[in-house]
Amino acid sequence: MTTTLRSLLLLLFVTNISTAMMEDGLSTGQAMTFSDPVQDGLFSMPTGRGIARNQFYFSAVNGLFLKSGFAPTDFLHFNASYLFGVDNRPGRWSLGTTVHLLQSRKFLRGLSLGGYVGTLEGYHGMGYETHRRSVLSLVAALSLGDDNVQGHMGAARHFWLQKQDYPLFVTSYVQIGADFVLHRSESGGGLKLMGEFTIPQFADLPFAKTGSRYIFGIRYIGGKFMGDAGWIFRSSSSLAEDNSASAGPSLVLGFAL
Repeated sequence: MTTTLRSLLLLLFVTNISTAMMEDGLSTGQAMTFSDPVQDGLFSMPTGRGIARNQFYFSAVNGLFLKSGFAPTDFLHFNASYLFGVDNRPGRWSLGTTVHLLQSRKFLRGLSLGGYVGTLEGYHGMGYETHRRSVLSLVAALSLGDDNVQGHMGAARHFWLQKQDYPLFVTSYVQIGADFVLHRSESGGGLKLMGEFTIPQFADLPFAKTGSRYIFGIRYIGGKFMGDAGWIFRSSSSLAEDNSASAGPSLVLGFAL
């Protein structure tokens, strides 16, 4: 999806949100609750929060990255994702589960541990040609804050399941993020501001830039509909390209049941 088309869709999404806010009579009243059906993550990073029991959600990022999740209990949920390949790059998939060790309405909001199997891209040779490899990933996330402002910290470790000819592979990454509730609606939805920062680490590659990524934007919850609108900023690195999250606008649309 081109940057121009993504920008137009982003503008249309924000315009529709503004109209919905005026019709819904959003308020900053503290008595109103804000229920986020996808509070287990921000744009791309996980949080320590869990989704509600029997909750199911489905979302699409820029029309390329599909993600779904389901929670059969209050402390366990499963998810699956698929990234369509573009520009002769292979598609990627993942299946995983997350255990929420702690869920609270106090300052320590949540702690979660997750495991995933799937495929990711690595790089081969000095020409940095991409190759898809099988991987096992372990993820941990912690959330702190109150009902209005929360901070999140996450870390992941990749274990590549196939032999690497040249070790230009992401071995781990850390993420820091935050969200702030801007408005609440009587229906329990509303609008919040979100931001996240990701730093990947490449194996045996001290001379390369890490290709850190920043994403800032908003999340709108209206009934069963949810949407994220943000902008991605990336440091310059030929090893950090991602066909689902290149620099520029990012639009996530989905629903929850």
